[in-house]
Amino acid sequence: MQADRVDTPAKPKQKKPAPGTPLIFGNMEFPSLVNAYNVQGDTGTRVLDKETSEYVTSRYIYAQAFDLRDGIALERVSLAMRKFGGDGAVYVDLVRDDNGRPNILEGLRSNMVSLEKISRKPGYYWVDFTFPKDAQSRLRPGKYWIVLRYSGEAIMNWFYIPGKPYSDSDDTRSTAKGFRWEDILNYDFVFKVAGKAI
Repeated sequence: MQADRVDTPAKPKQKKPAPGTPLIFGNMEFPSLVNAYNVQGDTGTRVLDKETSEYVTSRYIYAQAFDLRDGIALERVSLAMRKFGGDGAVYVDLVRDDNGRPNILEGLRSNMVSLEKISRKPGYYWVDFTFPKDAQSRLRPGKYWIVLRYSGEAIMNWFYIPGKPYSDSDDTRSTAKGFRWEDILNYDFVFKVAGKAI
């Protein structure tokens, strides 16, 4: 006797965007400008509420992965951050995936953003990272990592959402060594990628 076959409807195929179509995607939900710290000078004291962020200019390096479905001419990467103080600059490396980890040898480096140019206001807000005009910023479909870097004594936090609402279970990582990416984190950083379809 033959069992009844149940056909599941095929997922509709998403159309490829026309070249030049503006694209913005990422893990973009966060409560902007909500003050979760009482700041005096360069010191922030946490207000005991539900604030979820990582001190990303410490001795660790942090990375968040995303999958690119269609090719893009990259314009900028933005991170939901908050400046507490210090000096120096922050920047990102946008690198290809290497077996589930960032490939630190292949990718793009953004322009540096001086801490002097980042306003100091309560809560979290987008910090935009652009790329040099001569950079090969045309990205093919595939998996990429946003790796936050800094120079000097920058004191900044990057907002995250607990759990894994955006990416796979091992797509948020950190490292103290700079290349092993041994620490898998149980949250997704808030970010957005903007550009135009190619």
